[in-house]
Amino acid sequence: MHSRKLFLLFTFLFFSISQSIAQDYLRDTTYFDKAWNKCTKADYRYYRLMVYDTVTMPPAKLIRIIDYYKSGIPQMEKYVLANDTSQQAGLKAYYDVKGRPTTFYLYNYKYAKKFFDKLSPYLAKIEPCDSNADLKINLYRNGHIKSDGFYLSDDALGNCSCRKICTWNYYNPYNKRIMNLYDYKLGKKDGRAYLYYDNGKLWKEKYYKDGKKTGVWKKYKYDGSLRRTIHIKGTA
Repeated sequence: MHSRKLFLLFTFLFFSISQSIAQDYLRDTTYFDKAWNKCTKADYRYYRLMVYDTVTMPPAKLIRIIDYYKSGIPQMEKYVLANDTSQQAGLKAYYDVKGRPTTFYLYNYKYAKKFFDKLSPYLAKIEPCDSNADLKINLYRNGHIKSDGFYLSDDALGNCSCRKICTWNYYNPYNKRIMNLYDYKLGKKDGRAYLYYDNGKLWKEKYYKDGKKTGVWKKYKYDGSLRRTIHIKGTA
């Protein structure tokens, strides 16, 4: 009997503490409608929580922001500077309604990559970029990489611009092989433009300089043998 009373007391205290924690969370929750405008709890489609146990990415400390679908499944997570929450840093991720990741961003890729283990399986497959750039990874529903590449942000908020740089890869959803590969410089094609067959062999070999066609272009058969060669006018 004595043990039962202790159990009931413990249960009551646990429930009371849980309710208190829940109330604290509710006070820190921001609600949004389907157009991502702030709204009341009665009309919300998404909600946001700020996770204040800061993550250190020396010399900065980061705060994690998580947006949820109404179902409670995460819709987006991102990190911002603790001393300036308007500036994103490190990882940003989007998820579909089933919780599957669809897009990853990694701001300041060269420095931040060692602090976010979640991206390690993807980063191992990506051709590095020497510039101090940001990385974008798109995923298929089956979890395979759809595309990856580097870009330069237009502002401190990390907004993705059209200024692609280094190498952008586009993958086959089934065999994970590269379908297309393009080199960029400040948003313009500059370097290789390779297209591949599903067997991994090169189909088309093209080259660009400052967004314009250049060099010798080649087209290959499915077995890898050369089909024809094209010399672009105005180039050697």
